[in-house]
Amino acid sequence: MKEKRRCKHIKKKGETCNAYAIAGSDYCFWHDPNKVKERNKAQSKGGLQGCRAVLNESNIRIEKTSDVVRLLAETINQVRDGRVDCRVASVVGYLANTMLRALEQGDMEERIEAIEKAVLEKG
Repeated sequence: MKEKRRCKHIKKKGETCNAYAIAGSDYCFWHDPNKVKERNKAQSKGGLQGCRAVLNESNIRIEKTSDVVRLLAETINQVRDGRVDCRVASVVGYLANTMLRALEQGDMEERIEAIEKAVLEKG
């Protein structure tokens, strides 16, 4: 697996940024000198819209546990590449956790129904 490069931006106190560099750049989204317009647009949208960001690149339909796992893996990679804001990823994580609990509850209910049916058929 290819190791991710770190942002080369040097902070005021001499420390490096330590975020992952975006593809094709030596810098993260927030420090890339070629991303000024995109950064300003993103900051403006964030201030105006709150958490209305859309994960345009995801076409994963969430219906079963494996779908949730695929969504989380995709979101993690998008955060690491600087394509998704951490706040949006946090909401995705929260909703994914809620979905997993609901799926587990449904599985449990199906098992209980199967057990009840088996007991009634024996008795």
